[in-house]
Amino acid sequence: MQQELVCACQMGFSGTFCQIDDPCYPNQCLQQGTCTSNGDDFICSCPPSHDGKTCSNLVDPCVPDPCINGGRCIDLNLRTEFFCTCVPGFKGVRCEEEQDLPPTTESTTVGNMTTVSSSNLRGSGRQLLGSEFLIFVTVVLSIIFLKFK
Repeated sequence: MQQELVCACQMGFSGTFCQIDDPCYPNQCLQQGTCTSNGDDFICSCPPSHDGKTCSNLVDPCVPDPCINGGRCIDLNLRTEFFCTCVPGFKGVRCEEEQDLPPTTESTTVGNMTTVSSSNLRGSGRQLLGSEFLIFVTVVLSIIFLKFK
């Protein structure tokens, strides 16, 4: 009678003789990313605020610049939302809509959060109501003031 050999493998190893090393043990992904074994390698599924092989890079939703027609991108929070300030004559999440304005009138963007999807863009754009924009500017100026105080 032939006896069958059974190995009890330590964590991170598998196979008949524990010869297979699991590249996801321990988890290589940072920022609570999810690790998936891919042969001898691993792939990280990162949270929206990070990217890279191990989720170690902070994402900047303003790179590449999602705002068009001379708009300026502002990173709103946790590197997942951006806001475009549009030059007079344009409006929209990415300043993509032309707006007929008299020469002395400034553009005001009104609306709700809109997700921007493109292979080269990250994060979501947001149009702020006039009062929201004033609060946003006040908060940003307060942070800058406190930083240099």
